[in-house]
Amino acid sequence: MIFKNIFFENSITPNLTSSNNSEYSNSMGKLACVLIFTIGALNCNSQYALVINNDAFVVIDGGVSATPVYLVIDESDGLGITTSGTGGNIISEGEFNKVQWNIGTNVDSYTIPFTSNNGTSDQKIPLSIETTGSAVGGNGRLRLSTWETADGNLSGTWPVDVTHLNTSATGLSNGLNVVDRFWIVDADNYTTKPSALLEFTYNDNNEIAGSNLINTGNESTLVGQSFDAATNTWRGNTSGTAVFYGTWTGARTVSGASVSDGDFFASWTLSLNSLLLPIELIDFNIECIDNHKVIKWSTKSEVNNDYFVIQMSHDGIEFENVAVVAGAGNSTMQNDYEYIDFAHFENITYYRLVQIDFDGSESYSNIAAADPCNGNLSSVTINTSNNNVIDISYDALSASKYQVKIIDARGRLIIEPTVFQSQKGPNKHTIPIHHIDFGIYYIIIQNETERNFKKIILYDNY
Repeated sequence: MIFKNIFFENSITPNLTSSNNSEYSNSMGKLACVLIFTIGALNCNSQYALVINNDAFVVIDGGVSATPVYLVIDESDGLGITTSGTGGNIISEGEFNKVQWNIGTNVDSYTIPFTSNNGTSDQKIPLSIETTGSAVGGNGRLRLSTWETADGNLSGTWPVDVTHLNTSATGLSNGLNVVDRFWIVDADNYTTKPSALLEFTYNDNNEIAGSNLINTGNESTLVGQSFDAATNTWRGNTSGTAVFYGTWTGARTVSGASVSDGDFFASWTLSLNSLLLPIELIDFNIECIDNHKVIKWSTKSEVNNDYFVIQMSHDGIEFENVAVVAGAGNSTMQNDYEYIDFAHFENITYYRLVQIDFDGSESYSNIAAADPCNGNLSSVTINTSNNNVIDISYDALSASKYQVKIIDARGRLIIEPTVFQSQKGPNKHTIPIHHIDFGIYYIIIQNETERNFKKIILYDNY
């Protein structure tokens, strides 16, 4: 970690903690602090404002998951970090090279004068947080960092809690519609986190264009999105969470990203608001209706979409074309599609969509599995409208025992298997779900000879 020409106001000696040596000099009523740290974690504490003068640089470097590096600001108001003269620069460029600002429950505006680290392409990319009065916890703090990713947002440069940049947990990759930068905006040590307005600035020399699809023509549609690790989704999906955060306000800036205690997630990026994470493909599933497979899908928006190709496979590896369905071209409205496959197979079959643009480029959906449509159960419906329970209704050709279980989008068991005895004719069963968080889940109803697979979405009123 390297500090150059950094002044601490009010002529106090900052409390610096490290196993390395440090050197101080006092001049003209302010304390100049020049430090070089090469190994180990660091806490640098100051009771008063950190003033960075005349384009001096603070470089926070060397932090890793096991030993993060922190620049600690122990002044709770917005003057804890200020710049003077021609400005100042803090370089993080790593998830674990962090500014820790001990703000407690204070209500103020906080700006971190981050700068990108691209040599002649450097730009000032300040991050601002304006808190409101809802926080509980006097020892609360903000922990903040930012870094540029590899071109195209390769997975090795994501925050540790981010598992995908897809249209859904297993859907289409959307990395090319996202700026090549992440931010960590974390609030911890709180009983109740503060509500806040966030403002992000990015480097348009390096973090748009390139191999991604963001350019000066669509840059003005950039908005903020954060990752909810509990549901494995980007905020902006179709399960009832916030659509997006903030709007582009010019000068490489997205402002007005409003978050509350319940959605103050740490990992952030910026996406095109017509191509959000998740984007476009809202749903893709197969149902058995009148003993035929009905393939249904919906899109939230479409850009240059010429047509879809429906593909089928017996093993989930080798696919063959089944049908072609025309796309909507360019659309900002939801479009619903349906195709009936009259072919009958005795075993599970697999389907996927290939989306073809007008220029011939292709993208693929996730793969959906379909059971044979000649089982004992038919007209299986799931009702999630009653709080705290799921109602399962179906018709059975004969009496049989079925095991029912619920898994999440990552395949983890959420509800232990329950055995139900069905009777010939209409049946209905109820499963309590008091402890399940809102999100996307799957219900599996099966016995020795058949398996029914249903997707459900639980909203946050459960």
